[in-house]
Amino acid sequence: MGSSQTVSKFNQNLCERLKRARSDAGYTQEQFAQMLGISVERYRKYENRSPIPVYLIPTVCENLGLDCWFVLTGQGKPPATKTNDMETRRPFPKGA
Repeated sequence: MGSSQTVSKFNQNLCERLKRARSDAGYTQEQFAQMLGISVERYRKYENRSPIPVYLIPTVCENLGLDCWFVLTGQGKPPATKTNDMETRRPFPKGA
């Protein structure tokens, strides 16, 4: 796999993790964009095609209760979800 394919796959996976974590936390794109202090159009770009800038990752992690390493790599502790008032962990598929 070439370097550009590796970077492309990394970016795609990062966008997918961000979208899933936000959705699992129960926030709309509009709500989460507001929490980050950015426009919803800009936020949508981060979920669909462009990786989120490094300076926003700590804010994302804080607001979603995520580990930064998980956001960047997909490895480690997956995000918590609420099910019947019990906190559970739902694993992400490998490579997501």
